[in-house]
This record gives sequence, structure tokens and C-alpha cells, in this order.
Amino acid sequence: HWTFRNVCVDKVLTEVEANRNCEDGGEGDGDGDGDGEGRHTLPKWKVQLFQHWKTLKNALSTIEAVSTTTTNVSNGKTFNRYRARVTLENDRKVFLGKHEETKNECLGYYYFKARTYTDEHEQHADGEDEKVLPKVKVARAQNVISIMILADLMTKIASVEWDTATLRTISNSFESIHTRSPTIDWLNDVLESQDMMDPFRHVHPHAAHRFTCWNQMTNRRYDNMGARIDYTLVDKALVHCVDNDETARGKLRSCFYEGDDKSEEAALHAA
Repeated sequence: HWTFRNVCVDKVLTEVEANRNCEDGGEGDGDGDGDGEGRHTLPKWKVQLFQHWKTLKNALSTIEAVSTTTTNVSNGKTFNRYRARVTLENDRKVFLGKHEETKNECLGYYYFKARTYTDEHEQHADGEDEKVLPKVKVARAQNVISIMILADLMTKIASVEWDTATLRTISNSFESIHTRSPTIDWLNDVLESQDMMDPFRHVHPHAAHRFTCWNQMTNRRYDNMGARIDYTLVDKALVHCVDNDETARGKLRSCFYEGDDKSEEAALHAA
């Protein structure tokens, strides 16, 4: 789902700072005449994020996992859960996110430091004693935050609410689409280096929100907020075997929806 995409906050901060320098005549087109020709109009959401990022960080420095109790309204059963809470500058306490089963799950969504892992398949020689060591790779760069979490932080801490249109714009921005992921890199490498193809996307290049996995605990399938994690990949040499005749194949499954079978609405009915 587009709300699951991530935003590289550091890229946004760097862009806004550079644009401000242009306005001050400090940088820009490099002529140093201070006319600010290098500046350009930035989307409002980027400026807002730049203005409130320090406030967000200050609040997150107070984060704690608070024990809570939830109740199943259908059977009355209660469950022990945890929820993240921060303290604002006026000492007002604000809850973030959803109820989670453990403290680690609760706080993990708000851990924005870089995460790394060692790749045993790629090694390098240590500079001092030339000992061969596994290569350390970045699993998630610093301050890469999902759109849903970032919007929640802006609303509850900075009192800035982004509407759906703004969130859609963010999800399609360079800072969102071009965040790196080891799993995405791996899949792209399989497709490119091994000359493979995704038959579903080949046949339905414009089909939106056709997911294969949803969080059933929170009933996300009901509103089709999921992800596509199941793929059938075939060699490109077999592309001629893939049925690409839409007339013969019929429309994508969309329950009783009569509109465009490639649309988000059709996918919602199919889920």
C-alpha cells in the first residue's frame, strides 16, 4: 500500500536547507551575486517537515512504552498491550501509533537510527591486519520513516495534519520512491541479472493495489491495506508463453465491481 512507503527525512532536510541558502544568496547557481536565482518553490509538506523536525526529535527523546489494556468488544476479553507515549514541551503526554503486544514492537516503530547487517556472502579485508571479514551493509538508513508514522508524528506532536492528497504526493516523491532496501535490491538484481520477469505485472502493468498479504490481526484486508509479497517469476525467454490476450483471459477478479478492473476500487472489492 502506498502508505507503507518510506520517506528519507535527511534528503528533505538537506533540500530545504540548500534552498534557503539560495534565497539568502549563499549558494544557488554559483555566481555568488546573492540574487538567489538557484532557489525553487518547494512542496509545502517539505517546508513543514523542516520547520518541525527538531520538535519531533525532542518529543521522541522522551518516548516510553506504557502498559495498556484493550478489550474485545464482541466477547469482552481483555488483553495486556503496550503503546508508545511522548511528553511535549508543555508537559502534555501524547500517545503514538497503535497498541502492540510487546515493548520492543511498540518502540521499534520509532527507532530511526541506521540499521545494519553483515553479509556473509560479501567479504572484505580489514585495513590493519588484512583479516577477511563479512561486509557490513545498511538495512535501513538513518531517519527513513514510513509515511503513516511520519504523518502521525506531524499530527500529534507538531499539530500539522496532512490530508490524503498531500500523503499521496509524498508517497510518489523522489524521497519516498528512491529509498533503498536490501530486499528490493535483491529482487531487482534477480530480475535484471538473471533475465527474469514478473508475469502478473507484464500482463497487468497498470493494475493498482493487487496485494497478497494483509495484517489480519487489525483486519487490514477489509480496507485492502496490504502488500504484494508473493511473486511468480519466469525466464524472459518464456514471455511468449504468457497469455496477454485480455479479451480471451477476461477481467481481473473484482467481485461484483463493474468499473475499471485495474483500479484501486476494483482491488478493494477483490480483497
